[in-house]
Amino acid sequence: MCVVDIHPPRAIVKQVTKSSSFRKKEAIVRPAQVLHPQLALQSQIAQGPTRMGTNEWHIERRSSFETESPLARESLNVSETGSLSIVVLGASGDLAKKKTFPALFHLYRQGFLPPKEVHIFGYARTKISDDELRDRLRGYLVPAKDASAKQLDDVSDFLNLIKYVSGSYDSEEGFRLLDKEISEHEYSKNSAEGLSRRLFYLALPPSVYPSVCKMIKTCCMNKCKSYNIWL
Repeated sequence: MCVVDIHPPRAIVKQVTKSSSFRKKEAIVRPAQVLHPQLALQSQIAQGPTRMGTNEWHIERRSSFETESPLARESLNVSETGSLSIVVLGASGDLAKKKTFPALFHLYRQGFLPPKEVHIFGYARTKISDDELRDRLRGYLVPAKDASAKQLDDVSDFLNLIKYVSGSYDSEEGFRLLDKEISEHEYSKNSAEGLSRRLFYLALPPSVYPSVCKMIKTCCMNKCKSYNIWL
C-alpha cells in the first residue's frame, strides 16, 4: 500500500522590515496549486525577491526538509520515469473551470506537462461526455476574441489530454471506473507497474473530503511500493 503525502515541500519566508533594525519574522508557507512536489518552490525561487510596500521578501529552501520526517526522506527516492495521471475531482465545478484547468493549461504551455507522459482525468457527478467538458473549459483557457492561432492550437491539444469520468463521491462504482480508465492509460504508455504516478486534486467542498479520500485509498491507489501518489 502507498502512503499519501498531502503536503508539498515547505519554504521559509523571512520578512525584513527596515524600520525595525532588520528584525526577522519567520512563517511556514505552503504553495497553492502544487502540481509537483518541487514545482511551486522552484517557481517562487526563480522569480527572486519581490517588494510589497516597504517590506522585502526572500524565499529559501528549508535546510531541514530532508530530515524532518521519514516521509520526506523517502520521497527523495521516488522514481519518476512512468506516466503521470492528473485527476481533478470536481471537474465540472466553478473552481475547476476557472482556476484548476487554466493553471494546468499554463503549465502545459510552459512545457511542464509533456503530452507523451501526462494525461488529465476529470471526475464529478455531472453526467456529461468528454467533449461536453472540453467545451465548458475552452472559454476559460484563452480569450476567444484575442487568441492567436497558436494559442487556439495549444488549447485544442491540451483539451485532447482530458478524459472525463462521471460518478458519485461516496460509492465505489464510479471510482472503480476511474481507476480502470487511469490503468488503461498507464498501460498504453508502457509504464511498468509501480512506476506510474497519480496526482489527485480536490476541487471540492471540504465536506466531501473524507468520503473522497476513502474512495481514493480503496479504489484508486497505484500498485507500488513507493510514494508515487500525491493529493
